[in-house]
Amino acid sequence: MPGILKKIAGHVPEEEMYKTFNMGMGMCVIVEGDSEPVLQALSASGLVARQVGTVTDEPMTLTIAGSAVTLRG
Repeated sequence: MPGILKKIAGHVPEEEMYKTFNMGMGMCVIVEGDSEPVLQALSASGLVARQVGTVTDEPMTLTIAGSAVTLRG
């Protein structure tokens, strides 16, 4: 979490912080195939990296960190 958000968090409930701010996810990389080598390279560079979702060809479905959500449109 960036320093400015840490300062704000001292005055705002955690639930509200997550509703209002992105809480520090500063970059998103979409990788074709195995993401592990990319995650390792980013970590070796001193960055905190993790997989947050998967792109599929399944229409109207969003999967983030193992939780699937079906969108209605």
